[in-house]
Amino acid sequence: MNDNERKALQQLRFEWSPTQEEVWTGPEIHVVGLNQAIADGVLAAFSRAQRSPAANPLGIVLEGQPGVGKTHLLSWICQQVQSAGGYFFLLGVPQRNFWDCLVQAFLEGLTRPAHSHPDQLTKLLDGLCDQAMVRSAIRDEILGRKPLTKDGLEEFIDKFRYTEPNQGRRYHQTLRAMVLLKAWDTSLQDLGEGYLRSTMEAIDADARKKWNLVSWAKTPREVVEEISHLLALTGPSVVAADQIDSTLAQVRRASARQHTLSSGEETTEVIQLMEEIGLVQAGAEFNCRPEVNLLTIT
Repeated sequence: MNDNERKALQQLRFEWSPTQEEVWTGPEIHVVGLNQAIADGVLAAFSRAQRSPAANPLGIVLEGQPGVGKTHLLSWICQQVQSAGGYFFLLGVPQRNFWDCLVQAFLEGLTRPAHSHPDQLTKLLDGLCDQAMVRSAIRDEILGRKPLTKDGLEEFIDKFRYTEPNQGRRYHQTLRAMVLLKAWDTSLQDLGEGYLRSTMEAIDADARKKWNLVSWAKTPREVVEEISHLLALTGPSVVAADQIDSTLAQVRRASARQHTLSSGEETTEVIQLMEEIGLVQAGAEFNCRPEVNLLTIT
């Protein structure tokens, strides 16, 4: 073997498929036609959500053995969705409560680069600043370009509630926490993250009062729903769940401690979770299979 052959061998990769981290970087090469029917279905659902913000298409299940291109397809879809002005979030295999993991997926995904912004959180807040028609000086504070002031945050929230009275009344606390998450000051970042993770520390009571954050914690499910509604104001979102069978297995194990089941029977909790994340419509059947990924569009 000569030097050139050795160098070529060193460049080879023997992984069966991309890692979850590589989903965010976009595929180096995409073969047109690979899983094309599924890709077309996802992008068609995304387009419907773009045209009608109230649309909430059913989840799309990707099934296949390792190495057939499911994770590669997620990476390509992430690239396409973001370039079209949407958001992309990736839920890994849950290790604890499902809704806690979904909050983690949103918070982690908001730090990921967006097509025309440094990250998806900046894209969201920038879009909401456009809708609220805030002054450029206030926009700089909200986007973390300048230190955040209480007056600047209040002006943004007031204008947002004026232009979006329905959503503003219901979701302004979660929006306030997301602005704090983007602040220069790391103590404000921690304050915002604590609210969004439903972990309200007594030691932070004075800081919450200063920034007009409520002193009671919302549930993780409420946080997920409110972030989703805020995102929908500026573009559709795709939430990809890697190996959704593991998520359902977790719910099955928890349910089994409370119910006696006949073979193959699903509990109410499992069926409800599948309906909530878009796998099925009420009354439909779904048999979970190994090596399954899921994408939902909101």
